[in-house]
Amino acid sequence: MFELVAAAPTTAARLLAHEPGLLLVCATHPDAEAELGPVLVSLGGVSVGGVQTADPAADVRLEAGGRLLVFGKHSLRVSGGLPDTFAAELKAWLRFRAEVLAGYPAAFLRDDAPTESRLLAPFVARCPACGTECLPVVGAVARRLRVEE
Repeated sequence: MFELVAAAPTTAARLLAHEPGLLLVCATHPDAEAELGPVLVSLGGVSVGGVQTADPAADVRLEAGGRLLVFGKHSLRVSGGLPDTFAAELKAWLRFRAEVLAGYPAAFLRDDAPTESRLLAPFVARCPACGTECLPVVGAVARRLRVEE
């Protein structure tokens, strides 16, 4: 999502207005994207064609020669055939959301250090002259890191 915001802020704003919990806009096969739009991974689940499924064990398959996508409880008809690999890609995104993304909050919340310091730690630089920890800012003077504990 960060890359999309930087490259196309207007498009990103529209997507975030529609889906505030959006995390990923997935690379999607051009034929599938032309029929159903992009695959979106959000806090609420994986979305495609305007429908969303959160269950990593959901039924995801193609029928009718790739002209019907069964996506959890939803059935989506398309005019052209979808690629044979599309159902497997959707299943993989559902598993990734459940197994990888769902673990991130627990990893940050189990530590005793404030969340801000853990999130910003990779970006902190120590001044060689005085030892102050700061956050470098491109094109500006670095700011002292002050995290309330």
